[in-house]
Amino acid sequence: QTLQGSLAVAREQLQRLQGAPAVDPQALGMLGAQLRAMEFLSHNLQEAARLAAGSITLQPVEEDLTPHLCRVVEAWQGQEPGVPIRLQVPVAPVRLRFDPVRVRQVFDALLANAVQHGRGRGEVHVELSTSETLVTVRVRDEGPGFSEQELPRLFAPFQARPADGGTGLGLYIASELERLHGGAVSVESQ
Repeated sequence: QTLQGSLAVAREQLQRLQGAPAVDPQALGMLGAQLRAMEFLSHNLQEAARLAAGSITLQPVEEDLTPHLCRVVEAWQGQEPGVPIRLQVPVAPVRLRFDPVRVRQVFDALLANAVQHGRGRGEVHVELSTSETLVTVRVRDEGPGFSEQELPRLFAPFQARPADGGTGLGLYIASELERLHGGAVSVESQ
């Protein structure tokens, strides 16, 4: 049985329990959260495998990037109300060719990383800027930063810091998706 099949069965059983009498709602909530984490991990493992195999094809459209970034920031503001997230975008539309679904994955990974590392340490700043030849999305948090030894491994798969509790796939997936778009993801740490 595949991991996806097992997760689907677990999801069905959780839904059955939610309707049952005399079930501890706190236990159900915890079970649901763990199941969502496992589904997220499964999805990231599949994405990483498809990227490594070169089997992801972009579906680019020409659109304004600004509303796409705004929606992701708004979603994170709703999901993490205790973390102030500030967004700065240009007044003029930022038109370019990109795959909206894949760009959202990139933005989600960058914001997830910033929110996790910046939680309780100040604001997360997101800035969209343009020049004649470059569109830049900068995400900055006020977290502890990365050591010189960690920097080269940030975009390699399965290189999460033990204290982070992550899989080390988010930034890898983001950097590979940006590479497919003809761009890059980089980091500066102080």
